[in-house]
Amino acid sequence: MHSLIYAKLLPLRHVNRLWRLLLLGSIRMDRNSKISVGSNLRTGRNVTVVLTGSCQLILGDDVYLGDNTSIRVYNSRVEIGSNCRIANNVVIASSNYSRSKIGALILTTGKSILIGRSCFIGSNVVISGGAVVHDFTDVGAGSYVGNDLLRRGLFLGSPAKWKREN
Repeated sequence: MHSLIYAKLLPLRHVNRLWRLLLLGSIRMDRNSKISVGSNLRTGRNVTVVLTGSCQLILGDDVYLGDNTSIRVYNSRVEIGSNCRIANNVVIASSNYSRSKIGALILTTGKSILIGRSCFIGSNVVISGGAVVHDFTDVGAGSYVGNDLLRRGLFLGSPAKWKREN
């Protein structure tokens, strides 16, 4: 189904803010999902947003989503605070797949993700369910974040580890 059809399900004040995302990427969402978008959302090309089940995506004011960024929310909540910069090729996914005892793939229950205010997320970072990135935190390129980073500063590696204060 085309993205514009889903936009009609949103409150009118949010639709105008989503036009850039609709033109340069795609949004797919279930009827019981919600999107809240602050002012001045900027996106690169091929940004994908998928909301499945009863979930919520909140984008604060002055958020930038880089080229090929993917945000996938499954029965949970993802919040990206104001003044955040998300670089190219970042994946933010609240759930994952696991194998059952007979080898079938099963979608796991989604866990919420919180990215605080004024954060920078470098290229090729993966942020999975249960992650908390505190205000004024930078996550270096190629890192994996899967839990609460516990403090603010610069985090690098897979899994992301604290390197220094900002």
